[in-house]
Amino acid sequence: MQPVEPREAASLLVARDSDPGPELYMVRRHPRSPFMAGALVFVGGRVDAADRSDAILARCRGLEGRDAAARLGLEGPASALGYYVAALRECFEEAGLLVADGALPDARSLGGMRDRLNDDRLGFAELLAGADLTLPLDRLRYLDHWITPEFEHRRYDTRFFVCSAPEGQEASFDPRETTHGAWLTVERILDGNSRGDLHLAPPTLVILEGLLGCRTVDELLSRAPDRPLSFTMPRPLIARTEHPTLLLPGDHRYDAPDSTSGPVHCVELVGGTWIRRRG
Repeated sequence: MQPVEPREAASLLVARDSDPGPELYMVRRHPRSPFMAGALVFVGGRVDAADRSDAILARCRGLEGRDAAARLGLEGPASALGYYVAALRECFEEAGLLVADGALPDARSLGGMRDRLNDDRLGFAELLAGADLTLPLDRLRYLDHWITPEFEHRRYDTRFFVCSAPEGQEASFDPRETTHGAWLTVERILDGNSRGDLHLAPPTLVILEGLLGCRTVDELLSRAPDRPLSFTMPRPLIARTEHPTLLLPGDHRYDAPDSTSGPVHCVELVGGTWIRRRG
């Protein structure tokens, strides 16, 4: 059986400074969601055709298409820019945070615009044009690239970005797809996952572990390579083990299932919680 073709998606780690350290706005997916039900995730979603339209690209600033393509390792400028646009659109839809330049409307007006956008009564390009806003794509830094394993029925080819939160805006989750939203430090999220209080998918877990120790948003942004990256696509461990295991690149069994020794890099599902193993 042929694997399902992964859909293009973009996810955004939107961060703000706080006394304990940089906080990320995280949302919890609905328990009835067909993908990552109940998981605590970064804001994000599919890249739509409209994210690459002439109308939306005319509202983009700070990053040329050829430079976006070079950073993501893609050939098509419009294709690359669409990932950036999707990340910012999803941030507004799911978190109510609009990363844009121009004279932003007041909070009540922004809320109404968000509702119309989420109800498909207003397109993102139309929203920006109506308020004379532009998207500052140069505020996003490219962080990581994951592809859902081939055995999954729903698969995504996801580019992860990080940016600082817009000042003067209040974040709020969208109840259509999520049930909770909160600003949390990386340490708080990982502690919650290890205790089983929070449910993280493997990409979220691995990405957050790579951000441990950051003391400011600027330091967090500096962790993003912002250059072409090899994608990570977990592979299931076929051998019988105590816990379901997904192999990650660098594990001695990733390309050689019969291998009996070598470096370990995997995630194990222990009591409903994904735990990363390295050694």
